[in-house]
Amino acid sequence: MRIIRKECIKILVSKRLPAIILFTVLYYILFMQIQKYPYIFSWGIVSQQRYVSELVEDVGPSLSGEEWHRMEAKRQELLAKVREICSANAVLADAGIYDYETWLEAYQELFLIPDENKLSDENKLSDENSILDNKQKLRREVMALYQQEGESQKCLTLLQYIDNLEYIHELGCLFSVPASEAETVAREYWGHATPLFQKAIAVFCQRDLSMLPHMMFMLLWEDMHAMTILLVICSLILLIPCQIHEKLCEVTALYATTRTGRRIFGKQFAAHLIACGFVSALQLLVYVGIFISKGLTVYWKCPAWPDGTTTFWLDISYGTYMAVYLLMIWLFVMGNVVMAYCIGRFSANYITGIAASIPVGGIVCFLGRRLFNSPFGFTEAVRVPLWEPMVLFLWLAITGILITFLLKRDQKRNL
Repeated sequence: MRIIRKECIKILVSKRLPAIILFTVLYYILFMQIQKYPYIFSWGIVSQQRYVSELVEDVGPSLSGEEWHRMEAKRQELLAKVREICSANAVLADAGIYDYETWLEAYQELFLIPDENKLSDENKLSDENSILDNKQKLRREVMALYQQEGESQKCLTLLQYIDNLEYIHELGCLFSVPASEAETVAREYWGHATPLFQKAIAVFCQRDLSMLPHMMFMLLWEDMHAMTILLVICSLILLIPCQIHEKLCEVTALYATTRTGRRIFGKQFAAHLIACGFVSALQLLVYVGIFISKGLTVYWKCPAWPDGTTTFWLDISYGTYMAVYLLMIWLFVMGNVVMAYCIGRFSANYITGIAASIPVGGIVCFLGRRLFNSPFGFTEAVRVPLWEPMVLFLWLAITGILITFLLKRDQKRNL
């Protein structure tokens, strides 16, 4: 244990750790969506899920068919607020926009339906002496009601989200289906899918409607793709130079000359595993801390199947899903420690170490992105359920066999 402890300290107090911290900060700024929340995401959507979180607090994390009246009561409350806002706006009142329905009709007519006079109207704006006509004033007021942060944006956003949930609720085939009708519904709506999918959806459609927005899964999936790459790169930076340095200083050769020295190789690897595991766990905890600071913990109690767009094998909460997701990524990176250790052991110098780590790291990152692409979800063409844990176990088994072979080889080799 004393050797392992000293090896861990040697890794963690190296000059590479500040570089890893700086790289992590820059990586978060450039690629992680959680630090941008609730503003602009990389896929070009302005997130307004902070309003939806208030809705979750009001009506609960999920709703059964018998509890839908709570959602309808919330909708009526929001409709009343929109009527008050519209009646207080003279431009909207003159145009006959007095509630949510008339505002939605005006919004679709002004912005979604092609307007032949739109170009000529906008050309008028370029003339400093021209005055906005009534239509342009109306366009500005209708858009401001939705785009400017405030009570109007909150009410309109929540009403659109509730309308989407109401559409899913009225379909009658995704949530709160009676057990006696589940198999019939599965065959009727998904008869073209695989038998495995039909069997799974027959269980899935009996669940309650989750209040979790699909955007929260998009956020988690995209960030975990980036997190996998970040942790793989950091593990390579942290571990490979350590082995190469000892090889250049002929410490590795010295260890190999005696049986007692060769036993240190196993302890070195254990120290690599502990040090990298600690750094990786710390980076994952930082992500969780940012997640909490953004006020997103309200979604942790929601069932992990968002608004009818994603289906999962496991009946778990979003918080549990996130915890399992992070644990799987951590275990995946522990397998990458073996790759980093092998690269460091067999590289003659830093140049060959860098040359070897680039393709190996790229392959590992590609494998990680494929493995952690919406884990535990199932599609209509699915044939193997829960394949992600099996592939992860296979990855750990292969890397475990590789390091066992290498360490046993070191015990037999005598320089």
